[in-house]
Amino acid sequence: MHNSTMSSVYRHFSEIEGVYFSIPVPGFGFNGSTDMGNVSLVVPSIHPGYSLGGHCRIHTRDFEELAGKPEVQQYALIAAKSMALTCTELFLNQDLRERVKHEFQKRIKEFED
Repeated sequence: MHNSTMSSVYRHFSEIEGVYFSIPVPGFGFNGSTDMGNVSLVVPSIHPGYSLGGHCRIHTRDFEELAGKPEVQQYALIAAKSMALTCTELFLNQDLRERVKHEFQKRIKEFED
C-alpha cells in the first residue's frame, strides 16, 4: 500500500535533481509485485521507481546491461539521495508526519473494510 503523501516528498527531491516522472497512462496500471506488501500494512511505505537514463523495462537483459555501466550510477545516487532527504523531512517535519499518518490510517481502514 503506497503512501501518496510520502511519495510526493520523494518526487519533489528527485525533481530538484532533474528527474522527470512521466504521467501514468490511463488503464495501464502497475502489474508487478513488491516485497513491501506486508510491511506497508503496518507502517506508511513507498516503493518509488527510478530511471537509469535509458529506455528499457526492468528485469530484462537490456536493463541488466544498462545497470552495469558506470555512467548510470548517478541515477541510483539521485534515488538514494531523494530517499534520504525524504526520511530527513519526515523526521524534522511534524506536520508532514501527521499527514502521512492520516493517509495511512484512512487507507488501512478502507483496506480492512
